[in-house]
Order: sequence, then structure tokens, then C-alpha cells
Amino acid sequence: MTIRVVQQMRSLRKRKKYKVLYDVFCKTRRPGFRICQYSVQDDHIHLIVEATNRATMTAGMRSVNIRIGKGINRAFGRKSGKVIGQRYHEEHLGSPRQVRNTLAYVLNNYIANNSRRHGGKDIGAAGGPDSFDPCSSAEYFSGWKGAKDPVPITPDAPVSAPRTLLLRKLWRRHQLIELNAVPGAG
Repeated sequence: MTIRVVQQMRSLRKRKKYKVLYDVFCKTRRPGFRICQYSVQDDHIHLIVEATNRATMTAGMRSVNIRIGKGINRAFGRKSGKVIGQRYHEEHLGSPRQVRNTLAYVLNNYIANNSRRHGGKDIGAAGGPDSFDPCSSAEYFSGWKGAKDPVPITPDAPVSAPRTLLLRKLWRRHQLIELNAVPGAG
């Protein structure tokens, strides 16, 4: 899933806005709908979610969008105002290779190193090519090649453990993901 924000809301990676998003991810707990991974970019958010069916997916994403809008408006002292720029964009993942490539893209999408996409000065600027993106769920991800054990996923974590076989196991047939892999390169 990709959620884009209106132009006035850019810089989602600034501390105050990212805190709102992180809190929304932590509180998004709906039966049949899970945020399994995420990354926050300057003007959009990437989510890897699981849902039991189409109606649950729609309701879950509607809830996430509403919470983001209300949270950001509240944090900036606004009673109302448009935050989300358009309906979310979704792509269904159907093969292990597609899941693996999407995980690499989402989790490695932004690091302060200019060889990666979306490089810039913000919360991620202190990182480097061999560190996790601090505006993502990378520290909870167990599929890094040669990395230390991930932070355990607890009930108050911003992500939920995946339940589908594709997202739990099958993608690993196509190798673990390197921390310095450039998404979409090659």
C-alpha cells in the first residue's frame, strides 16, 4: 500500500509527524487486518499489510487514513484539514519473489546515503548505508542477511507478525535481504 499526503503535509520524516505515524501504526489493531512492515518517506508511506478479505482491507486502510489525518491535525493544532492526498494505492503480492522484492523495496527505500532512493536530511540523516532506516519497521524485520536478531514484535509494536505463508516463509527462497541493497537497482 502507498498512502500519499497533500503537498502542505510533506516532510513526514520530521520528528513530530513521524511520532504521529508511529503511534497510528502501534494502535492499528483490527481483526483480520495487520500492518506487517512500513516505511515513511517525505511525502508518502509504504505499508505491507495482510487482510483476510477485500472488505477488511478497505475498512483497515480507511481506519489508518482517518487516524493519520486526525493525528497530524491534532499535533499541529488544526481542527480539520486535508492530510491524505488521494485514495491509497494497493498492489497485491502473489509470488515469493514479488514479496521478497517488495520487502527489500519498502525497508531499504530511504537511507541518508544518496545511492538509495529519496535521500535527504531528516531523521534518517544520522544513519548510513549499513544501518536501518529509523523511519521504518526495519528493526522488527527478521529477514536481514547477516544482521543481529530483530526487536521482538510485542502487542504494542508498530507492526504485527505476518500470518500468511508467503510473507512468513516462502519469500526466503529468494535469499535474505542485505542492509545495503539498493531497491530497484539493476
